[in-house]
Amino acid sequence: MISRRGLLRTAGAMGGAGLAGCLAGGAGGADALILFSWYDEWHEVMLEAFAENHGGLETSVTPYSSNQELYAKLKAGGTNSTDLVMPSNNMITVLQDDGMIQPIDTDRLERWSLQQPVADRLPWKSFVQSEGVYWGVPFTRGYYTNYAHGERVDDGTIPEDLVGSWDVYFDDHDGKVGIKDYGRRNVSIVLWHLRGTDADINEDPGTEVSWEEIEDELVRMIENSTAIYSSNEDAVRLFANGEIDVMNIWSGDVPEIRRHEGGEDARAYFPREGTNGWFDSYCIPAEAPHPELVHDYIDFTLAPENQARAVEIQGTYAVQPGVIDRVDGESRDLMRRLGDIDPTKLQPYSDDKDLQRRATEAWNNAKARAG
Repeated sequence: MISRRGLLRTAGAMGGAGLAGCLAGGAGGADALILFSWYDEWHEVMLEAFAENHGGLETSVTPYSSNQELYAKLKAGGTNSTDLVMPSNNMITVLQDDGMIQPIDTDRLERWSLQQPVADRLPWKSFVQSEGVYWGVPFTRGYYTNYAHGERVDDGTIPEDLVGSWDVYFDDHDGKVGIKDYGRRNVSIVLWHLRGTDADINEDPGTEVSWEEIEDELVRMIENSTAIYSSNEDAVRLFANGEIDVMNIWSGDVPEIRRHEGGEDARAYFPREGTNGWFDSYCIPAEAPHPELVHDYIDFTLAPENQARAVEIQGTYAVQPGVIDRVDGESRDLMRRLGDIDPTKLQPYSDDKDLQRRATEAWNNAKARAG
């Protein structure tokens, strides 16, 4: 299953002798470009095209499946072990604070004007900027959202105005509901549900919404569900088999769900209250061996047609304005719909460890109470 958090393949030397053997000489004396990324399939296409203009260039992609794994690999190998990494929002701040990344030289990016409008607005701005310095180039994003069988919406089993809200997990209807077994995200759903359009998971519930009330709502959500699943793979299987009619998973899985028999009518609904999300950015390690070359590669991938390919290949959502309109195929309408959301409704997860701990504890308590 292709997904943002799926297992990644090592690209090696992009075909080994087949590619490297027919090229000679590198730009600026560089003869290699080394990446850490979870966008492996798309990088394979981009690196092959990029290498055609840089004779003798060998490339490699080291895979990781989480920000924590990225940090550990970069820490173990040193910041001179790779040219480019693609961390998510909160990890950018960690890498910056630990001196593990260097500022982006935006003057070297001819296409920076395409991405700057995103880098200069919230929520991206608070992570990639610091005192006028850019530490990352926002590239792609995703969010937690609702999926429903279109036929179940069309026949009235699940009211359309309800499936476009987190309330679908708490209100009575004829649809079968599935929820993911993930404490922090389930607490965030409760907060959106209780606070409506004023919800913000980045805030401590405090006295406005008590943890007791949150736990009670989590119990109600569990009791109102047909299935609880632990992975996106399980969610897709349940959905395709018709065992659930509505579920909550990451937005980047739209294309894969629709490729499954039984999932062709999947529709994504961005909750009107807003939702939690992530975005990934290009970052350059502090002692990257080929900083000039990697700036050239970043600029190359910022071309709208190359961003559109990332949407098509990986099922991710481009942050560059207008890219969705360049995507072909049946997923374009869904991607455009989700790509046009109000960014102020997309809240990155808080990195408050105490808040995360309490959220996980509330979810575990609720599961125990619900049996």
